Amino acid sequence: GSSGSSGMAKGDPKKPKGKMSAYAFFVQTCREEHKKKNPEVPVNFAEFSKKCSERWKTMSGKEKSKFDEMAKADKVRYDREMKDYG
Repeated sequence: GSSGSSGMAKGDPKKPKGKMSAYAFFVQTCREEHKKKNPEVPVNFAEFSKKCSERWKTMSGKEKSKFDEMAKADKVRYDREMKDYG
C-alpha cells in the first residue's frame, strides 16, 4: 500500500468548512449550470463573478429565498460541527 500524505492542506483537517452565504450558494449553482451547459468551456472567474453579481442584483427576494434557506441550513451544519469540533 502506498500512503502518500497530500500536502497543501492548511490548518486542521477536522475543522468544519466555513459557512456559506446565500450568494455563495447562488454562485455555486451558477457554476454547476455552466458546467452542464458548456462542459468544455472553462470558467473565467473574474468575468463569471461579475455576471453572477449582476444577476443576483436583479433577482427577486422570492428567487433568492431558496439560497437563503440553503445558507441557513449550512449555518446550522456549521454551528453543529463547530460544537463537535470544539
